[in-house]
Amino acid sequence: MFCLHAVPDNQAFLRQPTHKTMAFFQKTKGFSRKAKGFTLIELMVAVAIVGILASIAFPAYRDYTIRARVVEGVSAAASAKAAVTEYFQVHGELPPGGDNAAAGFTAVFGSRYVDTIDWHADQRIEIEFNEAELTLTDQLELQLDPEIRDGMLIWRCGQDESVVDENLKYVPADCRDRYWGP
Repeated sequence: MFCLHAVPDNQAFLRQPTHKTMAFFQKTKGFSRKAKGFTLIELMVAVAIVGILASIAFPAYRDYTIRARVVEGVSAAASAKAAVTEYFQVHGELPPGGDNAAAGFTAVFGSRYVDTIDWHADQRIEIEFNEAELTLTDQLELQLDPEIRDGMLIWRCGQDESVVDENLKYVPADCRDRYWGP
């Protein structure tokens, strides 16, 4: 075995390898033969770990995206809240229940996940969701209830009693503990 060495004037020549050079080549040659790939057990362990992580991550991601879509409904109700608040400031009372036009907004809302935002007959804003688009099997709707305190309008968020417990995890945190019905 010969080694290529450089000399000061950048000319190369072959020379007999030293004892240290031979020992280095023998060690690395033996090592490279062993490390050609992974064993079947190592690959199976890696696949199992990825499978376990995916089984945890995918449901959590699904829940997160549904929660974000529900928050869209609460954000979309901001214009309805503003219209009702303006009516209250001008007239000193809440608009007549069930009359969206008197409250100052329309019930039609153009969203894939929110069906309607409506001024309900018992003077609250009701947000109805499209459960099919949210991939939910049961009903989900939120309510924004105006409360008059010291001449000011305070909004409370909650959900109807018809919302099943399994859907409560999708409701915003400040709306989870408040139930009221029609």
